[in-house]
Amino acid sequence: MPSKPKTRTSEPALTATNGIEQIRDIILGEQIAAWNKRFDKLESELKHFVKATRQELDGLNTKIEQSGRDTAHSNQELTAQISQSTSNLQELIKALKTDLLNKIDDLTNSKVDKDSIGEVFIQWGQQVKSRSQ
Repeated sequence: MPSKPKTRTSEPALTATNGIEQIRDIILGEQIAAWNKRFDKLESELKHFVKATRQELDGLNTKIEQSGRDTAHSNQELTAQISQSTSNLQELIKALKTDLLNKIDDLTNSKVDKDSIGEVFIQWGQQVKSRSQ
């Protein structure tokens, strides 16, 4: 049987590559394994941190949305209260204005002016004078 011609360039390259990998594994094998273990642990911790952060952000978003709804509801209640208070104040002002105008009219009607008092004194004086004569 004729043997196949071997190419010298491919086999020594594979052997050299395998040899370098073996040397690397011998020299750095433990360190590479430790690094791989640390990277796997860091990746796991990072995934856990990202998950926890997302959950926290979701919780905060929920709280913010609820706070917004509560604030909107409180604003509506306050607006209604302010509107009611404004209406009550307007009614009170109207009632006070009416009462004040009525009191002014009463004072104007019951007030005796100087001329009226002067005439009453003159009449009284004339009556006193006529009785004394």
